[in-house]
Amino acid sequence: MQKKVAFISGLGGTGKTAVYYYFLENPVKTITFYDFDKGKYKSPPHNEDHLKWRANQNNWWLEVANKEYEVKGNITVVLGLCLYPRQIPQLPNAKYFEQNSFLFGHLTCDHEVRKERLFGRGNPDHWEGVKPWYEEFFQEMKGENVFEIDTTNSSVEEVALKIKDWIKRSTS
Repeated sequence: MQKKVAFISGLGGTGKTAVYYYFLENPVKTITFYDFDKGKYKSPPHNEDHLKWRANQNNWWLEVANKEYEVKGNITVVLGLCLYPRQIPQLPNAKYFEQNSFLFGHLTCDHEVRKERLFGRGNPDHWEGVKPWYEEFFQEMKGENVFEIDTTNSSVEEVALKIKDWIKRSTS
């Protein structure tokens, strides 16, 4: 299996954490899944600029992914609101990977369903409507050959199986 690292991004409520927990309960032999937010660096307060934190966290996950492959031969998949795909290969720890070693996924979901999910899990403060930067985010994700999964009408298991199949196809 080739040395690769996958970053699966998405707005809050699209299912990233649910998929992460699915894979904790249903591990895949050659793939290790991580929750982006449970990395080395503590997330800054909700209303602060997160760009520096995201860059540091992504860089650290690249180091983790390199060690995961070197020690276990596993592919690392990080689920969270990561940097844009064009930014990750520019990080210092990207030196551990070939240019074609980066995989990017994007979970999408209808805004009203996202709102329901956020309120349903007790995080109404994470719903701030549809923000202006969302369109930029969606365009960035579409422009980088990113694997997109719409989670609006899919179960967690269905989304997880699509992710697993995509990773297996992309690393064989």
